[in-house]
Amino acid sequence: MINGEPTAKGGITYVVTGGGGNSFNNFTTAQPPRTAFREDTYYEFVKVTVSPTTLAVEAVAADTNAVFDSTTIQLDRSDTVPPSSPTGLSAGPVTASTVSLSWRAGNDDVAVAAYEIFRDRSGIPVGTSATTDFVDSGLTPGTGYAYTVVAVDEAGNRSAPSFATTVTTLEHDDPDDDLETVPGASTTDRAPVANQQNSATPETGAACGSSGPAPR
Repeated sequence: MINGEPTAKGGITYVVTGGGGNSFNNFTTAQPPRTAFREDTYYEFVKVTVSPTTLAVEAVAADTNAVFDSTTIQLDRSDTVPPSSPTGLSAGPVTASTVSLSWRAGNDDVAVAAYEIFRDRSGIPVGTSATTDFVDSGLTPGTGYAYTVVAVDEAGNRSAPSFATTVTTLEHDDPDDDLETVPGASTTDRAPVANQQNSATPETGAACGSSGPAPR
């Protein structure tokens, strides 16, 4: 197990222990890797202490509670296979000073522990993330940036960088300034619209009816 996740390699997987009884039996098959084996003639119980990198085993005498034997199993760091590169790196949302990034996870034969985020081909990451997203902050408004992401496994193996994504921060964060406006103009400063009608309207004082001589 590493961080609560089952692993095929790279972690301490189990401890076999026994004590007391009428006799002691040795292993009849080859011992599994990353194990330690002790035996004695005391009736005992075993105290196991687990840390991220070690598993300590203490044999405690049943009658006196005295520790009469112990061993420590170190985390196997023989993993030399790097994770695959993260994919699908994209940016958004973007402000004048921040860029939000997300990507699809890299794969590893044990487990990916973290991701390193790089900006503008710098050899030093701007940050790390245990998840597949990150927000880069403190950026300059109206400036273009290029990002890549590297996956890192428990043994410290690093993937090749992801494909880069580029993004430009906003000039400012005021959404009202994004509207195209004319200085000094208002929404009422518009050209008048002619009110067209379907039929002619007679002018005041004009006669209605057919043309011709007026009746006498």
